[in-house]
Amino acid sequence: MKQAREAALLFLSKVSTLNGLFILAVVAALVWGGAFLLFAYVWLPGFVAGEEIVVPDDLIGLSYKEAVERALDMGARVDGAKTAHQHSAEMPNGYVISHTPRPGQKVKATRALVFTVSKGPEMVSAPDIVGYSEREAESQIKTAGLRLGAAAYTYSDALIEAGKVIASTPQSGDAVESGSKVDLLVSLGPRRIQVRMPNLIGKEVTEAEAILAKRGLRVGEVKIGIDPSRPRRSIALSQEPAPGEMIYQGAFVRLTVNAAGDSTSGRFVVASHTVTGNPDAYKRVRLVIEDDEGKHILIDDRVQGGSPLSFPRTVVGNAHLLIYENDMTRPIQRKRLP
Repeated sequence: MKQAREAALLFLSKVSTLNGLFILAVVAALVWGGAFLLFAYVWLPGFVAGEEIVVPDDLIGLSYKEAVERALDMGARVDGAKTAHQHSAEMPNGYVISHTPRPGQKVKATRALVFTVSKGPEMVSAPDIVGYSEREAESQIKTAGLRLGAAAYTYSDALIEAGKVIASTPQSGDAVESGSKVDLLVSLGPRRIQVRMPNLIGKEVTEAEAILAKRGLRVGEVKIGIDPSRPRRSIALSQEPAPGEMIYQGAFVRLTVNAAGDSTSGRFVVASHTVTGNPDAYKRVRLVIEDDEGKHILIDDRVQGGSPLSFPRTVVGNAHLLIYENDMTRPIQRKRLP
């Protein structure tokens, strides 16, 4: 009986131990199961979907430092390595022009903001447009990254032809913001002033030229006449316009000069040339007579295209007329005089 009793107690002890282990196993299973469910249904979806934030809509226009601080305070990330820089005429240097993602967009908190920051306005050099027509000047202005502004018009005492630029603001070479306006001062041509035509009859040609020059006039076409009663060559026999008429400065005066009379040396010639080009353009013109006595400059001035120039002169020996237009280093023509 005693042995049977001991055997029964041992069995009950083992059963109790097994029950404890079973209970512990059940509790452990519940704990791990709950943790798994928490991971699978709570933490994992949140990790996959990502926490979402709304991109602040007040970052544009802030300095880069302020924008970064503001974004971080809102829980966003900033990728500074991808920050871009570009010129902006509207935004000062160092301020935010734009960013991605865009303002107000809902994004994952893990997505970083990338800023585009202003380098300030682009600076360009104002072009040299003096002497250009308005259309040519506008083309040069646009090529330089600028805009045509206002145009003012005035007479040019420097004989800059009508329609050509006299000056610009800003001036050539000035550093200005890209897109700025360039204002023009455009020539109306020489001021049209009327003067009274002097009496040149009986005057030597060189003296007549000097008289006309003082009034802003020039000798134009010259014809040869013969008047044996006149004691000297190259004096004016007639003129057009007539003495006393009112004419505009810059006009050309036609003369008839005497080819008769005594001359101690040389021969009488008329050196003539019609300026090439259109009447709306001026050129620098130089005419030079070259003979056995040397070189003699007849004119060195800006002259309108198409203008006839004539200079009666006495020459000695072999004589040539050297004609220069714009380029004063090389004549465009070398004519032998009769």
